[in-house]
Amino acid sequence: MTNFKTALLRKTCLLAIVMSAMALPAFAQDAAPAASSEDVVVTVTKRSEKVRSVSGSVSAMTGKALEDLGADSYADYIQRVPGAVFNNYMPGVSHVTLRGIATSSGNAQGQGTTGYYLNDVPLTEPGWTIVVPDIDTFDVNRVEVLRGPQGTLFGAASMGGAINYVSNVADTSRFEYKLQADVSSTKNADTSTGLKAMFNVPLIEDKLAVRVVGYASQEAGYLDNIGVGVDGANEVKTSGGRLSFVYTPTADTRLTWLSMYQQTDVADSSYQIPSLGDLKRSTSQLEPVKTEVELHSLRVDHDFGWANFTGIASYGKKSQAWTIDYTPIEIYYNADLDLNLTAPLYINSGGNSENTTFEARLASPKGDKFEWVAGAMYYKSDKYLYEVIGAEGAAAEFNTSAWANDPNAGAVIAPDGEVFNGYYTKVKGTEQAVFGELSYNFTPQWKVTVGGRLFETEVYSGTLQDGFSTYNTTTHINTPLFSSSKSKDFGILAEGGPDLQGVAGSDGIRPGFQGLSFRYAERAGSQHL
Repeated sequence: MTNFKTALLRKTCLLAIVMSAMALPAFAQDAAPAASSEDVVVTVTKRSEKVRSVSGSVSAMTGKALEDLGADSYADYIQRVPGAVFNNYMPGVSHVTLRGIATSSGNAQGQGTTGYYLNDVPLTEPGWTIVVPDIDTFDVNRVEVLRGPQGTLFGAASMGGAINYVSNVADTSRFEYKLQADVSSTKNADTSTGLKAMFNVPLIEDKLAVRVVGYASQEAGYLDNIGVGVDGANEVKTSGGRLSFVYTPTADTRLTWLSMYQQTDVADSSYQIPSLGDLKRSTSQLEPVKTEVELHSLRVDHDFGWANFTGIASYGKKSQAWTIDYTPIEIYYNADLDLNLTAPLYINSGGNSENTTFEARLASPKGDKFEWVAGAMYYKSDKYLYEVIGAEGAAAEFNTSAWANDPNAGAVIAPDGEVFNGYYTKVKGTEQAVFGELSYNFTPQWKVTVGGRLFETEVYSGTLQDGFSTYNTTTHINTPLFSSSKSKDFGILAEGGPDLQGVAGSDGIRPGFQGLSFRYAERAGSQHL
């Protein structure tokens, strides 16, 4: 069995209708010349500067470049970034590895090593990340990739680097809209469709505007699950949108509200079994995955003249539900527990998280001999994880099991009639830090940058296990974990004209967290720290 998604040429475009940046005549203007990659201004270093001026390894893909590629998700563009590898496990749970730094060779288990951000707002949390956001790139201004380690500016979950989606926000100067419809065909699949739209409306000219983005797509499945008799079983449906308000009370102050939501529904897993034939798999039941990401943020930018202030507050929620067909293992449960289960055996796993973040920073104006950025941040995450195993009729089987030796055992072991073993974990994590970087420009071509971060992280985990493994007992595993240390980041950028650049030194950090349980690590075939 090959436990990865087979690479396919998925999309052959039959129809694309794009009406982009169609302003009212009063706002018509000549198009600006396309910027080269070196002219792209990025903010992934907590200040606005050109890619070539960043003392580190940064790549940026503009919205225009992504549109030209026909890119919707990581699979379409991320591996064009030097040093990036995409583990295309399944939509919503796939992840990006930067510079080969990862905690596992398969689907990430435990603290991730790549940080994900939307307009500087973190989308990952301490410990195992519930949902790796793969945000639709429609109406995205650019995607910035900063290869790590990047512990100084980004803290935990940035040992490999950081990916920052920069979404377009409301424009107070003009009305515009953009519509896109897609129809495509895929080998061994039905037709796929997609519809996307963006509207930007100034409410008070040069003062207040709203921008609304919505999208929905249906990607036809190409794998036939002969075990359940479903052709094209691995269909993927994605829907979501973004909403932003921008208010500029003065020329020096801007307030930005940004909300986003995205839901992905995968009808069946995307691994095939080559021995069954091309593009075929077989399970006793479908293995669906559903993920949801919701984020709300308020950002304040103010120019003091001597420094630029940025303050960001955010609240986010994520959830994931995943079913795994465990029927091949059912015979061992029947033998060990004296059962006669015949319905498909399943594992349901997933969880949800609520995350709150605050960050405030000051950055000096560009062009001074000394350039600096200094700030503080706070991150809080409350997370609930579960993994249960069950089968229809389990409670009745335990009532007659010689192993349980109790005609009422089923009501205790499997109260809902099906789930007969489970692990339920609550994780609370916090990170607080102050950070800063200082650069000195010897000449317009030579610059030295040094930075540091003083941080404190705390992760608490409590696990409750119940079912047959704790029959007549209750087992609680409470493991408080705490880490506190310092991280220093040192970088040198040397530019002798446009063709000479050198960079040296960087550190990364991770919060303390327990490794996987041996039971799960063995089943998943994963390595863990």
